[in-house]
Amino acid sequence: MSDSEKPLLPAEELLVRLTPAIRGRLAKIALVVCDVDGVLTDGRLVYGPEGETRKTFHVRDGMGIRLLMENGIEVAIITARSGKAISARFKDLGVKHVKQGRGDKGVALEELMDSLGYDREQVAYIGDDVLDVPAIELASVGISVQDGHSVAREAADWVTQTSGGQGAVREVADTILVSRAGTPLRVVHGAGSCMLPRYTQERNARVEQGRLALTEEAMAIRNVADGLNESFDRAVQMILDTGGHVVVSGLGKSGHIGKKIAATLASTGTPAFYMHPVEAYHGDLGMIRGGEVALLLSYSGQSEEVIRLIPTLKNLEIPIIAMVGDVESPVAEAADIVIEVSVEREACPHNLAPTTSSVVSLALGDALAVVLMQERKFTEADFAKRHPGGALGRRLEDVGSDV
Repeated sequence: MSDSEKPLLPAEELLVRLTPAIRGRLAKIALVVCDVDGVLTDGRLVYGPEGETRKTFHVRDGMGIRLLMENGIEVAIITARSGKAISARFKDLGVKHVKQGRGDKGVALEELMDSLGYDREQVAYIGDDVLDVPAIELASVGISVQDGHSVAREAADWVTQTSGGQGAVREVADTILVSRAGTPLRVVHGAGSCMLPRYTQERNARVEQGRLALTEEAMAIRNVADGLNESFDRAVQMILDTGGHVVVSGLGKSGHIGKKIAATLASTGTPAFYMHPVEAYHGDLGMIRGGEVALLLSYSGQSEEVIRLIPTLKNLEIPIIAMVGDVESPVAEAADIVIEVSVEREACPHNLAPTTSSVVSLALGDALAVVLMQERKFTEADFAKRHPGGALGRRLEDVGSDV
C-alpha cells in the first residue's frame, strides 16, 4: 500500500507518540514553516516542453495549511527553488509569506521570524534534506518527513509517519491543532458552504485530555502485545501442568488488578483466588495446600510485602510467575517465569499514579485467561454453569439447560 493510500493516524494517537517535552512545545507553536520539494511534493520534478518545472501537491496538505491559518497559526514557505507553480499554489491557499530561491534556509528562517515578530519557541519547521537542517535545528520543533534524508531525520525532533507529498504536512497540522485545542478534527457544514473548524484552548479540553489518556493506554497495550514472547507461553503451560489453583497476590493498585485477574480466571475454567500479601502472614497462607502456582503482581518488583511471600512459596515448592515492570527487580529475580509489563510512562500527568501500567497488567491477565480458556476447550455451556446469576446468567440460561 502506498503512502497516498494509507489513512492518516488519528491526531490524538500521533500526539501520544511524541515525548511530553515535544507535546508541550507543539502547544506553543504560532508559525509553521515548510520547505516545498520533498515536503509538500514527493520531490520529483517534471519538466514541460519549454523547460518549466511542474509540481504535484497533495490536497490533504493544502487542507492542513488552511486549517492552521483558520485557527490563527501563520504558515510560511521557504524553498531553494523558484517557479510559477509555487507562486500559484500558495496564492491559491492564501499563504502570504513565501520565500523562493533561498537555499540558506536557516538565515531565511531567522529573517522571517524577525519580520513577523516570532520567538524561536513559537516556530515549527518541516524539511526533508541537508539544506533544511539549519532551519530544523533553529525551530522549537524541527520536523522531517518520513522519507527525508537521514541527516534531516537525525536533526529533527519529530519524524512524521507520512512521506513528503503524501499528507505529511496535514499530519503535522492535525497534531499541532489537537495539542493546543482539545477538539477532534472535523469540518462543520454551514448553510450552503463548508466551513473550517475553529479550535479554542477551552473548548472540550477535558474531553481531549480523556481521549489522550485512553489513547496512551491503548498504545501501551499494543506495545506490550508486540513484545509478548515465550515467557507468556511458558506461563500458560505452567498453569496447565500444575493443575491446582492460581494464587494471585499483589499490593495497592496491583492488588486490585490481581483480584480482577483471579476472578476472571476462576469464571473461565482456571481455579484461582486472590491472597492479600499482608493477610497471608496472618493466617491466609493456610489457603495454600500444595499444587498451586503463584502469580505475583508488582510493577516496581520491589514491594516488600510481596517479597516477604517468596521464601514461604519457595519452601512450599510453589512455582512463581511474576508480572513486573522491572525485569531485574527482586521479585523478577526470584520468579520462575517473568512477564514484563513495563510502560514508557503513566497516563497520569505527573507520571506517578499507576494508570497505564495497571491497565497493561489487567490486559495481560485477560490474555492469560483467554488463552487458558482455549487450551481447556472451555465452552459457553461451561461458562453458564459457573455464572448462573445476573443478566449474563439469564442470557446463558438456555445454553446451560441444553447440557
